[in-house]
Amino acid sequence: MDRIHNSLYSEEELLRRLPEIDAIYVEEIRDAVIRTFMRGCPDYFWERPSSSSGKYHSVDERGKYGNWIHTKRVFAEYNNISQSWIELNEINQYERECGKAAALIHDMMKYGWPSSGNDHTVNNHDIIAANVAKYIG
Repeated sequence: MDRIHNSLYSEEELLRRLPEIDAIYVEEIRDAVIRTFMRGCPDYFWERPSSSSGKYHSVDERGKYGNWIHTKRVFAEYNNISQSWIELNEINQYERECGKAAALIHDMMKYGWPSSGNDHTVNNHDIIAANVAKYIG
């Protein structure tokens, strides 16, 4: 695995940037999300647009900080709708907590490995992010 430089210097800074992590109520999942961001999140996550093509994302997600904004919105929407899924017995509480983690991590590697120097988003970014999370565990 490529070494990833990460400008986050503390868990406190991560939680300031993504207070949504504290809404993950299963400690092992919350801790895994923190480890994944602290050890695996590339610096570009915080500043790059969520869309390199300008498609599929709102205007403010297409500029600086767009990927970060998009991630926060995905989390908020998932958190909102997943409560209904529990009430409909579509998922259980543990699955809901896993989904919260996935919402935060899914676009962490949006531009692929930092060493690849991609100017455009990569199609398998969610798979790369899942593998990073699994590797860091």
